[in-house]
Amino acid sequence: MFCENKADIFGNYKEENNTITVTLGEESDNTISLMNLAAIKTFLNGGDVYLLDKEEMPNPNSRLNALYRY
Repeated sequence: MFCENKADIFGNYKEENNTITVTLGEESDNTISLMNLAAIKTFLNGGDVYLLDKEEMPNPNSRLNALYRY
């Protein structure tokens, strides 16, 4: 997973049904960093996480990029 340095995506995550709600920022106490959550889950499941500057991102128009393998 590739995360843009100094960027974030905030929202809510419900683990019981794997749904997210993206917000414009830290709007309430239960809003979390979805990028941090994705990085933690990627790392815990054996994936690699890279923090890159915007210019180095595979898709510089997105704050979060991922390569999927199965």
